[in-house]
Amino acid sequence: MARLEDVISRTAGQMQRDSMKQITASSAMQAGKGVPPWHKLAFYGCLVLFTAFAAFDVFHNLSYGGVIYEWDEARHGVNAYEMLRSGNYMVNTYAYSPDYWNSKPPLSLWQIALAYRLFGYNTFALRFFSALYLPIIVASAMWVLNRYTGTVCAITTGFLFATTGTRFTHLFTSGDPDALFFLMCYAACLFLYIAYKEKPPFLVGAGLCTAFAFLTKGSHVVSLFVVIAVNLVMTGIKRRFSGKQLVGYLLLPMAVPVLLWVALRFSFDGLMFFEKMLVQDTLNRVGEAIEGHTGGRLFYVREMARQLGAPLFWSMVVLSLLGLIIVIFYRKGKTADGVFVSVFGTMAVTPLILFSLSATKLTWYVYPCLIGVYFVVGYAAQQAFALCRDNKNVIGLTALAVCSLVLLGGGFVKPYAQNINTVTSIMTSQGNPFSQMDITPEIKLLVVDAQGNPTALLQSWLLQAYFSGFEVILHGMDAYTSAEEMAVVLRHTDDQQLNAFKAAYPQLEQLALGTDYAGVGYAVFGGG
Repeated sequence: MARLEDVISRTAGQMQRDSMKQITASSAMQAGKGVPPWHKLAFYGCLVLFTAFAAFDVFHNLSYGGVIYEWDEARHGVNAYEMLRSGNYMVNTYAYSPDYWNSKPPLSLWQIALAYRLFGYNTFALRFFSALYLPIIVASAMWVLNRYTGTVCAITTGFLFATTGTRFTHLFTSGDPDALFFLMCYAACLFLYIAYKEKPPFLVGAGLCTAFAFLTKGSHVVSLFVVIAVNLVMTGIKRRFSGKQLVGYLLLPMAVPVLLWVALRFSFDGLMFFEKMLVQDTLNRVGEAIEGHTGGRLFYVREMARQLGAPLFWSMVVLSLLGLIIVIFYRKGKTADGVFVSVFGTMAVTPLILFSLSATKLTWYVYPCLIGVYFVVGYAAQQAFALCRDNKNVIGLTALAVCSLVLLGGGFVKPYAQNINTVTSIMTSQGNPFSQMDITPEIKLLVVDAQGNPTALLQSWLLQAYFSGFEVILHGMDAYTSAEEMAVVLRHTDDQQLNAFKAAYPQLEQLALGTDYAGVGYAVFGGG
């Protein structure tokens, strides 16, 4: 009897899965009903075109002549370089001391270290994996959406992702961790949705990607946690899976990689790193504006509108509202996919809401909301197209066409594109200081202030020094020797300090002189 009940249970489960697949296929077919016979050719043509465009957009000038931004990517580049040189892949260091300022887990550093191994120490390697993720996202999103929602949705969403590349300077064209975090959030949402449509084992992908998102940007993963939790509680996803399946397929893959890293990191410096990660990188940023990064409650909405550009931003808003109206009033019960709208809708708004409540505000904190926005806009375009086509509504078709043209045009208007003349970098009008030094690489650079005391290089300077083959020593003049393998880098604020240093060390010969982007002078000395 028990065996018979098991057979009946398995048969019922299989029938439910078959039914779900039929509903999914029917939904996709209805969404694409009436599309001309060449729609497959159009889809695959757009798939190749958009993927190729995304790859070209991010890779064609990825190194930017050696420019290294004086922000997080320089810090991460230094951390990854020192990981390779020290052989310690658990502890990120800066100037070979534990780096508690960059208190994030090391996954993004590992990808940079791997790129250094593949391509050498240069800016291309620093940004390689960040750039690689965009064409991967474009191709995979279009493929999945064409299967589950329809061709119009796939093409619209693929186009939006493809034109994102150089629009944001802290994402796919920099060595910051945001591109990897963006990829993990995207993949987690996609696996969650596919698991609902297909089989529970797809939840493993959602769990692993959530864990990897944490191992990339630490507490920033809270927005992804909220998205998953809300959809488990408020949609049919919870009813689709049993408690054992949720624990085995979702929670365990989510927890195991994180706990493994925690154990390994704890073995090096105990709770020190985790205290910094909690207090400095989370609580302090929530309670106060760190480093002057502040803004009002609508800061992120205004920034997204500015960086996306008015045509693209408002055409997406109009399409989203149009799709919402259509789903609610016209196509309810026909092709509306509530789980799709819920998963990607919550992804669109959750980062905006959470980080708007934080005192510290930086635009790249809410980049993951673009994932949900692009998917929702694509779905809205699919619904609008289906309604206008089925009802032969000339006015509606005209409005949709106009909105689509604005969307198309806005996609290629990049008001916030990277500009080599305006970004903060060490490649100032005075040039790269390390290219001006009349000294050979693999030399030790002693960095001091006007009094001969140790002082820190800019992050971008330190990384450029590493790329140029120099060893940097943050020590006072008492460590200087006249050996050929050592030179002195003086950082000074005015000519008076420079002349005082020359008078104090007359035996030194000036080799280079310039000013960094912040207006702080530098001089390089050797000999004596």
